[in-house]
Amino acid sequence: MIKHILLVDDEEPIRLSMKMGLEGDGLEITEALNGCDALDLIKAREGTEEEISLIITDLHMPIMGGMELIDGARKLERRIPILVITGFGDKEILVQLIRKGVDDFIDKPFRVNELREKVERILFREEELQQKQKNLTQKVEEDMEALQEGISRYRLSYEKLSKQVTSAKDAYKNLITLKDGGYKVKMAHRVKPLAFLGGDFFDIRDTETGCDVFVADVSGHDMGASYNAVLLKAFFDENCRTGKDGATFFRMLNEQLLENNQVARMVTGVFARFNLEENHAEITSAAHPPVCIVRKKYPALRLCEGKGGPLGVDPDMEFEANIVDFSEGDRLVFYTDGLPRAQKFCRETGKRVELTEAGIDEMILKHSNEPLEEMVASIWDDIFVWCRKKPNDDMLLVGIEV
Repeated sequence: MIKHILLVDDEEPIRLSMKMGLEGDGLEITEALNGCDALDLIKAREGTEEEISLIITDLHMPIMGGMELIDGARKLERRIPILVITGFGDKEILVQLIRKGVDDFIDKPFRVNELREKVERILFREEELQQKQKNLTQKVEEDMEALQEGISRYRLSYEKLSKQVTSAKDAYKNLITLKDGGYKVKMAHRVKPLAFLGGDFFDIRDTETGCDVFVADVSGHDMGASYNAVLLKAFFDENCRTGKDGATFFRMLNEQLLENNQVARMVTGVFARFNLEENHAEITSAAHPPVCIVRKKYPALRLCEGKGGPLGVDPDMEFEANIVDFSEGDRLVFYTDGLPRAQKFCRETGKRVELTEAGIDEMILKHSNEPLEEMVASIWDDIFVWCRKKPNDDMLLVGIEV
């Protein structure tokens, strides 16, 4: 490619000398008498095949000197290399030129060969710089294209995952939505996951002699917790079909959770089998909060503690059932640990305090004379008032009246 050199000097002999020394070998020379003419010429050729590749300028010229020309050239959109002709030994001028970003300078008097060497060196550096810039621009364009492709793939993945999350939300909502009536026992319940997905689970099924109740709490509040809640429902459904007791049910469920170690979580739970013919309930717990029993004749609270550890931890875990006798109108209250762990800020101590199981017991006794649905609703409201409607875990409350 032809390089166009602009010589800017008001002295014709100097311009002629430089032109004769530089012209040829792919260099084309254009002349200007001052900085003003030079800027007009540069602007006129900008964007054409004859745009200026290098400016060689003297400093002292009429109308517009070299310093003003340099300032004007540096304001242009395209950066043009500049070689300045200076007087010998003028260090102050050299400092100014360096600050203005000129590419090189040559002292008068100079040999034409010396000038040509500087011109070739500047043009070579400029070609290298342009090539690097071109390569960088190309790389940026390629990176941007790859980024756009990646964004498109991520968007598709996000949309797919979003549909899966929506499906999981709907599935979990259906999982924890039960009718309160139509069973052999009276039932009322409330449930609220901390997020859209949760690990609290509850189900109830009528049996030939009464009904089975299963309450569980899977650690976590994500899709993994909801997956395990689905697993719990599947096992409870199968157990209702086979009629195995609570201890056997928990051993089988524990084994399955341990086998699914990639997605399994620690689970606490309580299984209650109500026998309405013999007026007793067989309650089996896996490290779950105690079941509260409220007698109709003499309202007082009795706690039924479990004798088994959490599920999904120890393959040799054993479980033992407790037999609880009941009379008509007695109630059993089940809940997950999100209730006693509900917190509020205490101004006196400056610390957060938990509601605790004792606090839940007080609320149960406080509302024990109310109809079942009202009792469960009142306890639920009291809990949310206590924690100022800011739960810190999934919450589940179930009331059963026999």
